[in-house]
Amino acid sequence: MIRFGYEERIEATPEAVFAVMSDIGRFNEWLDMDGRPSDVGPVGQGSRFESSGQLGRIRYAGSGEVTAFVPDHRFGFRYQKPKSFDFEIEMQLDPVDGGTRLVGKGSMTTHGLWRLLEPVFRMELGKGEAREARRLKAIVEGAEAPRAPAVGSGW
Repeated sequence: MIRFGYEERIEATPEAVFAVMSDIGRFNEWLDMDGRPSDVGPVGQGSRFESSGQLGRIRYAGSGEVTAFVPDHRFGFRYQKPKSFDFEIEMQLDPVDGGTRLVGKGSMTTHGLWRLLEPVFRMELGKGEAREARRLKAIVEGAEAPRAPAVGSGW
């Protein structure tokens, strides 16, 4: 199992950060994966989604479920690519000095032949998650400060 963690300060309110991070349809703007809700209605704990993305040069597709949903404070999900890997992440938002402290932590478990790639994933996963947090920061800060352009990318 690979474990990772990161922290990022975002110059926006926890409400503004949570609004972007919990919008499954916007995952592709800041994560290296897209998100397509499987459920009808608002996102909440237990909501399901389909997704595809890229981990390094490897393309994948799987499904996920929201595992933590506390508005303006905590968001997390579990994502599975059957017979390949399981990925879990939880992000916490705390107000600090007019901004938000984002703390993310998670894990990835590989299965089958994917275990052979675990050393590569171990080296890249923490850096990739921190890079995604910086994308989220750029999007949210850009939305609150019109002079800064919004940034788009994939998980």
